[in-house]
Amino acid sequence: MASKTTMKIQFPLGGIIPKDVFKSAKDRVCEPGEVVTVPIAYGEHLVSDRFAEKATSTTKPAQSTDGADKKKTELAGLEKAVAAAKEALESAESDEAKATAQAALDGAESALADAKA
Repeated sequence: MASKTTMKIQFPLGGIIPKDVFKSAKDRVCEPGEVVTVPIAYGEHLVSDRFAEKATSTTKPAQSTDGADKKKTELAGLEKAVAAAKEALESAESDEAKATAQAALDGAESALADAKA
């Protein structure tokens, strides 16, 4: 049975969910294609702005890797998230969409810098 308060999404190029969404200590880094359950309002926002897409029952969860491969995969996903956020910022038309895209870009760049440190 589907929840009326949450939905499943996936980031085609990977993404970052801010810590405030889950009320956790750290931002959540999502691998490309990884299925994540988020509050429906946040999920619909990401889908409408084309940062993410609704996950389907045929979507496969991301495969786990270990050690250096995991770090390399994480960095690649973060780099793709930064590129996608830059593209979204460039294509944003309204001030609200630009502000949202800029916030997503700032978060993605911050997460990438943290991961490289």
